[in-house]
Parts: sequence; C-alpha cells; structure tokens
Amino acid sequence: MSSNSPPGLSLTPQKRGRRWLWVTLLVVLLAAGGYAARSLWRGKSVAVVHPERGELVEKVVTTGRVLAPARVQLGTTLMGQVADVRVDEGDRVRTGDLLVLLRDREQVAAVAQARAAVQRANVVLGRVSKVSRTVSENRLIEARSALDLAEQDYQRAASLSDAGAVPQAQSDQAAQALESAKTRYATAQIDVKAAEPGGSDHLGAAAGQGEAAAALALALARLDQTRITAPCDGILLTRSVQPGDVVHAGQVLLVLAQSGPSRLSVQADEKDLAVLRLGQQGRAVADALPDSPFDARLAFIAPQVDADRGTIEVRLEVPDPPEGLRPDMTVSVNIETARKRNALLLPEAAVRDARAAKPWVLVARNGRAKRREVRLGARGDGLVEVLDGLSEKDSVLQSSGLDAGTRIQPRRVGWRDAL
Repeated sequence: MSSNSPPGLSLTPQKRGRRWLWVTLLVVLLAAGGYAARSLWRGKSVAVVHPERGELVEKVVTTGRVLAPARVQLGTTLMGQVADVRVDEGDRVRTGDLLVLLRDREQVAAVAQARAAVQRANVVLGRVSKVSRTVSENRLIEARSALDLAEQDYQRAASLSDAGAVPQAQSDQAAQALESAKTRYATAQIDVKAAEPGGSDHLGAAAGQGEAAAALALALARLDQTRITAPCDGILLTRSVQPGDVVHAGQVLLVLAQSGPSRLSVQADEKDLAVLRLGQQGRAVADALPDSPFDARLAFIAPQVDADRGTIEVRLEVPDPPEGLRPDMTVSVNIETARKRNALLLPEAAVRDARAAKPWVLVARNGRAKRREVRLGARGDGLVEVLDGLSEKDSVLQSSGLDAGTRIQPRRVGWRDAL
C-alpha cells in the first residue's frame, strides 16, 4: 500500500533520532555558554591572603665548609733517608710527639765530636784560669825579688864606684843587671794580667770555649732536624712519606690540623653585606650530621668580594661543635641578621618583583585585581615585612598568573597554604 504523505512531512525513526541528538547538543551548548558567561561576569576564583602582625626573623642562608684552626705542613730542612714513621692519617697527636725519624748516624757522630771539642776548650780555659795564672803570679813574685836584689847591688856598686873603691865597669854591670830585672818584672806583670779574667790569654781560651759550644749547638740542631715532632696538638690529615724514602729539604711530609675551636667558612652573596655584622648568631648543620645542629657566631667578613662569583667569604666560630664534626665537612648555615616584633607580614610569594626597586602586589578591590606598590623591610622564612602600602584588612592575591583589572572571586586561604 503506498503512502500519500507529501515528501518531508513523514520522518523515519533514524531521522527522528538524529534530530533529538542535535537538539540535546544545542541545549548543552547553550547551558555551557550561559555558565561561562555567568563565570566570566562573576570573575575567576583566586586565593587571597591577608597581611598579619607577627615576629619575623631575618636570615642569611648559605653553605660552606668546616675549617681547621690551622693547617700545619711538616717537613725537614735536611736531605736524608726516613728511618721510621710513627703516625698515620687520622691519628691524634700532642705537642712534642715524635712523628718521623730520619737516619742520624752522621749527626750523632758530629755531636760527639763537638762535645769532645767543648771538653778540650774547657780544659784550656781551666788551665789559663788556674794553672797559668798561678805560674804567672809565682814568676811575678820571683821577678819582684830579683828586681829588689838588682837595685841593692846597683846602689852598692854605684857608691863604691863614686868612692873609687871599684872600677866603673863594675858599676855599669850592676846597672845593666838592674835594667834586665826591671824588664823581667814588667813581663811577669803582663803575664799575670793576661791570665786574669779579661786578660788576653783568658779571653782567647774563653773564645775557644765559645766556639766549641756553638759548634756543639749546631750539631745538636742538625741532629734535632732528623726528628720531626708535633709543634701542637692536632689530628694528622695527610701522610706522604714511608720508611726508606729519601727526602729533601723543604719537602712536605705531613699535614696536621691543629686542635682548637672549630670554624666555618661560608660564601655569602654580596648583596647580604648590607645586613651582615660581626657577632651575629647563626645555626649550622653538617650534611654528614643532619641530626646534630649547632650554634655558630660570625667572627670574620672578608675585606673583598669575589668578582667572578659575586660572593664574599664569611667565617663563623663554633663554641661547642658536635661530636664527629671534622675539617672540610659541608655545612649549611642560617645567620640571624635581624628580628622584628609586631611586624606586618606577608608571604613573599605574593609579592611581585620582590627584589626590584619597586615591588608590588595585586589586591582584591570591588571584584577586580588592582595593582598596588609596597615598601618592604626585613625578609625571612618565606615572609616579608611590609613597611608601607598594605594593611591587615587588604586581600592580597596569591596567584601570579593574573593581570591588573581582571574580574576575580576572592577566596581567602590560610598562611600555611600560602607559604
């Protein structure tokens, strides 16, 4: 049976299904467009935070290493062969401990020879001081007696010659004998003075004794140079010598870390120079000892900046180092540079251009994001101090992906979420 319905007025089930599909899709699109238009009119939902009053600790955070109080390089001033090495790396030593011994047969022999020379010099000086002086004094006494006798003989011969009782030749002989006696007496006086302390003989003997003593001291010094001892208490860091090695003058054999207060050397950014001061307190922790933080005090700021890295060396003293802290360990340090109470605080992440000359924030105002410049103060632990531009009633946008003038829906979040 044929249908008499005009074309287009009667739809098949397949065509009716397609029509309903298009109608449904159109309704969904209209609904989505309406929702989008409504959201666009109301604005995007954004998280905001309010500035709050509180305490802010400003810190300089940096890293560095543990320094030994001093590194002492030990060597020898002689060329010789190593006889014994009595320490190893990591050993603790005390002042005067014998560390390295060189073969010393030549030096020992030189000391024995010098000691013998000192003994000879002492004998000579003793002989001059006692024997020679006694002999000289006895000769002086004899010369005095001979002079007195020669004077008497001359006086008698002169008297007899004047009286014509004896020839003139006999008087002349007595005069010559008197002159000889005077000469011997003067010589005896010189010998006595020479043998006395301060005299030439005594001075010569004393000089010989001094030379011998100096030679002995030199020999002992050279012998001492064959024994390398610890100049201070400390820990042996490196050892580069073994028994049997031939070493030369100036060669470094051992490196010793002197015991004493521990110090830290860290590299701070040069921009932190404005807030760093001697005496500031810090808190440090070694990477190898994460569970043992310790206190430190700023004791030194280098006089010049490292131009290549833009950093400056800062050293801190450690009054009570933890057990196990060793030289060259890596440490992280927080140096407290300021502490502000009742400061108006804001998460630093909410500030745009926080390190620039004119930092700014976006605040929620009448449903839109509005730009506002702020003046900042101290910084620390993800917070900044706001000196001017905001109050505790302002709502500051946390997100940085919006432009000023954007319509928004503020949604307040807590500080824990903002940091």
